[in-house]
Amino acid sequence: MKWLRSLPIHMLILLLLMLVALPSIGIIIQSGLQVREATSNDAGKASSYLLNSVVAELQTKVDSSRQLLEMLALFPEVRQKNSAATSRLLADLLARYPLYTNIIIVDRSGVPWASAIPDNRKIPYADRKIFKDAVATGHFSPGEYTIGKASQKPILNFGLPIKDQQSVVTSVILIGINLEKIGSVLNAHRLPAETSFGIFDSKGVFLYRTARANEFIGKQDQPHLFEQMKNGPEEGIIDIVSNDGVHRMAAYRKIRLSDDQPPYAYIRGGIPLDHIVNKANSSIAKNLTILSGMLLLGFTISLLISRRCIVKRISALHDASQRLAAGDYRVNVDKEVEGGELGKLAEAFNTMAGKLIQREKALAASERFLNTVIDTEPECVKLLDADCNLLMMNRAGLGIIEADSFEQVQGQCVCSLIAPPYQAAFRELTRQVFLGIQGRLEFEAIGLKGRHVWLETHAVPFRDDQGNITSLLGVTRNISERKQFEQAIKAERDHFQALFENDGSAHVIVSSDRRIVKVNRQFCEMFGYDEAELLGESTLILHVDQKHYDEWAPNFRQALDSKEHFSAEFPWRRKDTSIFWCVFNGVRLELVSGDIVAVWTVIDITARKQAEQQLRSAKEAAEAANSAKSAFLANMSHEIRTPMNGIIGMTHLLQTTVITPEQGHYLENIENSANSLTTLISNILDLSKIESGKLELEYSDFSLRRCIRELLASQQFQIQHKELMVQTDIAGNVPDILRGDQLRTRQILLNLIGNAIKFTEQGSITITARLIAQQDDLALIRLSISDTGIGMSPQQKERIFAPFEQADNSITRKFGGSGLGLAICQRLIELMGGRIWAESTEGNGSSFHIEMRFFIPESSATQLVADNTPLSEPVTRQNLNILLAEDNKVNAEFIVKILGRTGHRITAVENGQQVLELLQHQRFDCILMDIQMPVLGGDAATQIIREQELGTGEHIPIIALTAHAMTDERIRLLNQGFDAHVSKPVDISFLISELERVTSAQLNHPR
Repeated sequence: MKWLRSLPIHMLILLLLMLVALPSIGIIIQSGLQVREATSNDAGKASSYLLNSVVAELQTKVDSSRQLLEMLALFPEVRQKNSAATSRLLADLLARYPLYTNIIIVDRSGVPWASAIPDNRKIPYADRKIFKDAVATGHFSPGEYTIGKASQKPILNFGLPIKDQQSVVTSVILIGINLEKIGSVLNAHRLPAETSFGIFDSKGVFLYRTARANEFIGKQDQPHLFEQMKNGPEEGIIDIVSNDGVHRMAAYRKIRLSDDQPPYAYIRGGIPLDHIVNKANSSIAKNLTILSGMLLLGFTISLLISRRCIVKRISALHDASQRLAAGDYRVNVDKEVEGGELGKLAEAFNTMAGKLIQREKALAASERFLNTVIDTEPECVKLLDADCNLLMMNRAGLGIIEADSFEQVQGQCVCSLIAPPYQAAFRELTRQVFLGIQGRLEFEAIGLKGRHVWLETHAVPFRDDQGNITSLLGVTRNISERKQFEQAIKAERDHFQALFENDGSAHVIVSSDRRIVKVNRQFCEMFGYDEAELLGESTLILHVDQKHYDEWAPNFRQALDSKEHFSAEFPWRRKDTSIFWCVFNGVRLELVSGDIVAVWTVIDITARKQAEQQLRSAKEAAEAANSAKSAFLANMSHEIRTPMNGIIGMTHLLQTTVITPEQGHYLENIENSANSLTTLISNILDLSKIESGKLELEYSDFSLRRCIRELLASQQFQIQHKELMVQTDIAGNVPDILRGDQLRTRQILLNLIGNAIKFTEQGSITITARLIAQQDDLALIRLSISDTGIGMSPQQKERIFAPFEQADNSITRKFGGSGLGLAICQRLIELMGGRIWAESTEGNGSSFHIEMRFFIPESSATQLVADNTPLSEPVTRQNLNILLAEDNKVNAEFIVKILGRTGHRITAVENGQQVLELLQHQRFDCILMDIQMPVLGGDAATQIIREQELGTGEHIPIIALTAHAMTDERIRLLNQGFDAHVSKPVDISFLISELERVTSAQLNHPR
């Protein structure tokens, strides 16, 4: 806005008038644009009207041509292929209808046998589009666009097939329409200059054009314009720049023989926009001219008023300002300026003049104060001109140069006081300051009385009110003491040099471009070089190869740029090409010359690296052995669980038969032994997976109270058998719903409750839960299981969490067990971020305490509802039709017998391929699928079934029956499309429960 304030008053008045007139100008332009828009719309509608006339004319000609050809096809001469008679008939028609350029009849092979214009060349038409389309469609068809060889007129060809009584095409009548006859419709209208209409064939080639026809007929339309017509609606209006470069408002329309056929031609025409907008532009220009005249009149009147009432009064203020600037503070503005805003300005001016008198006095006092401050400044303050002559210096500066008064040195060149080696640098500093660049310089000076001192000066430009540099302002301090300190530093560097050479370690100094600057004797001995062979050489000669050299670059740069110690271990190469390991400890060092280098201390660590490699090899061998152990245990689990399923299954079947009490006792022992072996296998697998770090936790919401109730319910038989009393004490502030690994939490509690029952012959068991701490959505819960059993000694308590350990051998013999339960519990709890410990007195029972962290869901009430959902009454149905895929005959017989006795119908097959074949012609309510089977495994068969269901929308429940009982295997199978996972040995009650769960939705909503 600075330029606005600098404008004369008459220009400001003109600007204000223009601002007032802006709305009127906008209205004029807006109305003109509306007229232009309306005219453009009328032009588009006029173009559309003309196009419709041309299209109607063309369609009339085409329909007449179709009727003419259909009539010709009925003539006997044509039917009998009388060439001479037919040619005369065609010539007569051509003479009667000048619209047509020629009429030709060709046979089935495309050879002409009659023509309105004699032509002995017999040019074949078999490869012409018109002939092919007429034969292919069997109907009247449009053809390609051509230029008549004799007439040089644009022609659009059509063809009609002639069929015999069996509807076989025997000949084709070809006729050409002169498009210039069609264009006569456009010429009949009075159109504005540069108005253009064109007809295009189906490929976008000009068939006809009203303006400059010879330049465009037969040529291709602009691709984007033709695509706009081709891909647009049947007709429309578009704003285009035509092929001749004229901007037009154009209309277009597609031409078809029938609605179900593609367009055989397009027509487009438009009126130039210049013609359309001329009228609107004239209206705008007229209105703007009238407005300009009014503005000029208003400006003239305003200028006269401003000169009399504003400019004259402002001139008086200007004159008074000039006198004030010249130092006449007693100036006052004349009374002719009184009144209005300018009168107030005059009063303010008079007040300002009075205050300036007061400020002048204050400025003089301030100058005296500043001179006092400068004179008492402990450091030298001086002003120099461009030739280094002294203009001003304070008392401290005079003391440094040993001058008795300023008059003694005023106007003298200070270079005479500077030691000769630094005079040129000081003159260069002065030159730079007068260019506007501040600077700093250290130099040695010699006082008037011969004293040598070291000085440091900081010089900046000193400018006047207009910003011009008038002198150098320098602040100089005595740095003689600092120079003495630097000399002490140099002595320390000399000491460093001595250490570098003689401290017994290998050292090397490397420049910023990675060249060897200095080495000591130990470094040369370590790498096998003489000092002369290394100095100035690239450090590449020390690296293993070029790649090693490039990889070391970031380490070198870090040591060079950082002020902290840097260390890195790398292999290096001796002169004899042998490779050895070193640790390079680097630090940045700035030399006296100003160069930055890296100082490296090198230590040979080859022996240590060899020892580390041996340790890594041993670790890798141990890890490989651990992986092999895990794989072996998993495979053994699978191989043992499969026959174990048959043993337990056959035991269940045998128990359902008529047996003696002795046989029942034997069967119970078999079942207990099998269950113990299954539990042992599961524990070994869990322990192996925990030790290998492959056990992953699964987080879900669950009720701790319900979990404890369900676990106690599962142990009710043993509790009642021993007549034990069980008490639960869960604090009210323990959240009802927790988020954690429910499966592992159940496993831990089941083991501890089972141990309490096993080691307590009489008395009670107490289960307590307390909220120890809570922060945000995290809760620390302590669970305690206490019993009145046999207890433990301190020595026994120290061993109970070790794998395969019991309190002692006698307990093992009396109570059984593998000794893995507590070890697994401890590892699971630690994996979940908790801890477990025991308190016990031998003969007085034991207490096991657990502390674990759980997340608290946002809405405990909502979670409780969600947790209660699975407890709703399951939907069951008898007589399910079940397909069993199991290659083990014993396991298959067990499952068929057991499920058959519950009322289900079981069909058993031995592999997944048989499952797929049965599903082609038979429906089942559920599939029980073993995983490892010959021919086609269960997981592959399930994948095929799920892919087939994508097309049918159906879903058949599939339960995996597998001896792979590990959690990751269960997750993998569920992700592959199985609805449930039941491990072997099969728990029949669990299998039946899963059958009811997965089939309930299918039974409630049958396919």
